[in-house]
Amino acid sequence: MNVKNTLVAGARKGLDTTWQLAKIIVPVYFAVTILKHTPVMPAFAATFKPVLGLAGLPGEAALSLVLGVFINIYSGIGALLPLIHTVPLDAKQITIISTMLVICHSIPLESAVSQKTGVPFWQVTLLRAVVACITGIILNLVI
Repeated sequence: MNVKNTLVAGARKGLDTTWQLAKIIVPVYFAVTILKHTPVMPAFAATFKPVLGLAGLPGEAALSLVLGVFINIYSGIGALLPLIHTVPLDAKQITIISTMLVICHSIPLESAVSQKTGVPFWQVTLLRAVVACITGIILNLVI
């Protein structure tokens, strides 16, 4: 086993992974940062505040959830990053939203895959969304 070749191969894979994630996270980060300074974000936050309030989250966190659900978990993380200091989000809220994202990320894609195994699309979608919401509420109560 050649240590040098192993290190070079590992570094290449690490840089490739970093590049793949950066292509998603960086544009979303900048888009959300710009969106924060428009009237759209307060209206969006006000719409989702009553529902997310049950999970102890501000309405702005809905943007992270929506992007995570419909695009992928990395876009949800990218949307969450600019909110951490301006909303602000504490460790409890970050834990709650991260857990919800893990449960309900990429729903359209993953539900379509589940449908190919015989599980109805709407059942998987509804189950993951409901479990994510219930988990957020429970975490808000126990953390």
